[in-house]
Amino acid sequence: MLDIGGWEFLIVAFVLVMVVGPKELPAMLRSFTKLTRQMRTVAREFSEGMNKIAVDAEVSEIKAAMEKARAGDLTALHRPSIRMAISVHRSRMRVTSSSQMVLRMRSR
Repeated sequence: MLDIGGWEFLIVAFVLVMVVGPKELPAMLRSFTKLTRQMRTVAREFSEGMNKIAVDAEVSEIKAAMEKARAGDLTALHRPSIRMAISVHRSRMRVTSSSQMVLRMRSR
């Protein structure tokens, strides 16, 4: 990620000891690792939230297409985005038939 070698690490460590001092260095490193951990947690939560929004959007689009199909309008199922979303949704849920998918979608 940062592509730091051994010599660069030693130079950075030496500069840190000179600037911060050996007494405050452990406390500073603890606060740095705590900040890094918090940033990773926020980034993970953000990406999980975005993935959940994307999945919910796919499911709502599939539900709307299934409702139209149930009402007799099969043209909604011929849109490429719906067919792709259904195939992606099927591969995620390991569904073998569309009736099983409708039953699983109703249970949510």
